Amino acid sequence: IFDGTDAVMLSGETAAGRYPVEAVRTMARIIEVAESSGELVHPLPKPQEGLALARIVAKAAVQVAGDLKAKAIVVFSFSGASVQLVSKFRPPVPIVGLTTREPPLRRMALMWGTDSALVPERDHSRDLILSAEEVCLRGGYGQRGDSIVIVSGIPGGHGGTNRLMVHRLGSAPD
Repeated sequence: IFDGTDAVMLSGETAAGRYPVEAVRTMARIIEVAESSGELVHPLPKPQEGLALARIVAKAAVQVAGDLKAKAIVVFSFSGASVQLVSKFRPPVPIVGLTTREPPLRRMALMWGTDSALVPERDHSRDLILSAEEVCLRGGYGQRGDSIVIVSGIPGGHGGTNRLMVHRLGSAPD
């Protein structure tokens, strides 16, 4: 928990033992205490080509979302890696991971604080904003007038996270 893991699992023996419900409750209490202690470490992978900028953008997105009291951080991700980077910083708001592919959608389901959705492939900034707005308003991640933080890569594709934008819901360009 302290090193920023996204998920924990019980062993098969524990889950099938005499007290599986109690084991889950105990584990949940331990996790809640650990997460509320404020002693979480934000481990990040060693810099690799393309990841340094993505890591900086992810950290900035979390900071901006907290400072502005944004309702969500929306991350467009081809592989799920950018969503994972944002998740590692444990933002104070929900992360909405958007992707055009099923495999990263499934991976995002295990990432801390993340909800995910499939969206159509978009090439233009205006279309990304429209997708983010639609998912946030439909999913209850704010109302018109609320701010969201959008993380994406222009041009899109793997390893291209290089953009952070603050958007007010309801003000998408036509």
